[in-house]
Amino acid sequence: MVTLPADVVWQFVEPADTLPDWLSFVVRGGHPSGKGLGRRQRATLRWGGRDVEIEQEVTLYEPAKAIAWKHAAGKAALPPDLDGISMSVTIEEQGPATRIVLAARVLPPTFGLRLKHRFVTKRRLGKAFDRALAILASVGG
Repeated sequence: MVTLPADVVWQFVEPADTLPDWLSFVVRGGHPSGKGLGRRQRATLRWGGRDVEIEQEVTLYEPAKAIAWKHAAGKAALPPDLDGISMSVTIEEQGPATRIVLAARVLPPTFGLRLKHRFVTKRRLGKAFDRALAILASVGG
């Protein structure tokens, strides 16, 4: 929970260029084309000790309520342990506070990568999400 109205949280999490401000493994974010649902955005992730530039497609867009994106086919490939990832931010106003839910879904293509996801990637994403929620909470503080 954060002490900000949902529309203020939305203004912080919706633009692709603000991703690095609150999501620790994103180094750079950009918005190459479109608006709302179907928008293409670009992000540079620091993952496994290297920077990887990826393209994303917004798959859910409900202003001041929810946004989700997935890796989009493009010039850059994700590291195998992040292939098939989708992420979402859900915002729910609850009285004077706002509940924020960050979620990621990873569908690794092989058994080995599923194990790595279970024991490494999942923990890394969890820590990044904990930091993101702390950053978002401090915006209102």
